[in-house]
Amino acid sequence: NAEVVLPVTGFGEADGTTTNFEGRLTALRRQVSSVGSTREEWSIAADLALRFGADFGWLDARSVWAEVEELCGLYFDATWDAIAA
Repeated sequence: NAEVVLPVTGFGEADGTTTNFEGRLTALRRQVSSVGSTREEWSIAADLALRFGADFGWLDARSVWAEVEELCGLYFDATWDAIAA
């Protein structure tokens, strides 16, 4: 049995990116509004970090991607806007 449940948004309910097994990036854009108290994964992770004394500084999915682009060599120069195009 689960002792902690994190109500994350489902496919089509959040902005973000995905990387396939070949390393190709695809933009995911919100298609429908989420129902109930679900939240995007990055938002839950940011709140958990704050509770443990860390501030990631994330405001939205775009700011999470900016950090991924900066820190992960595979994604250098893969900007949020370039992925969406």
